Amino acid sequence: MSQDKQKLPQTAIDQIANEGHLKLLKAAIPYVQSSSQKSLAIYTKLLELGNIIRFFDQPVPEMSICSEEKVSALDMLNDIRLFCDESEKNMIDSCIQTIQMIQNISSYQELMQSLSSENENPTDFMKTFLTPEQQAMFETYQTMLNT
Repeated sequence: MSQDKQKLPQTAIDQIANEGHLKLLKAAIPYVQSSSQKSLAIYTKLLELGNIIRFFDQPVPEMSICSEEKVSALDMLNDIRLFCDESEKNMIDSCIQTIQMIQNISSYQELMQSLSSENENPTDFMKTFLTPEQQAMFETYQTMLNT
């Protein structure tokens, strides 16, 4: 196993599965007689499965992010990205950038709709973000272009 893979954080389900001293048991597997390694490895996986079953048998499992009011695809992608290799990270980054671009376009469209519904000139609205010097320069250029 490469060093990069060993440094990865655990997923929420792995944290639940590895409760208790299972990591210690797993770390000991290579040092047990080879004839017992398979049985010990299977036993640790059964213990992990038992931890997961017990967790989901609780009245309200605590792992659910979906119980929050608004679940963000960006948050999910950023969490998934932690467990990816470089090529997968690049793909996820492209997805994140696409989602952010769509959100920006949507925000811009909402802004333009609100401006048009208020019968406000978008140019006048944009000028409110400029300093007085920038506004004067903008008006000068606007006058030059309109004549």
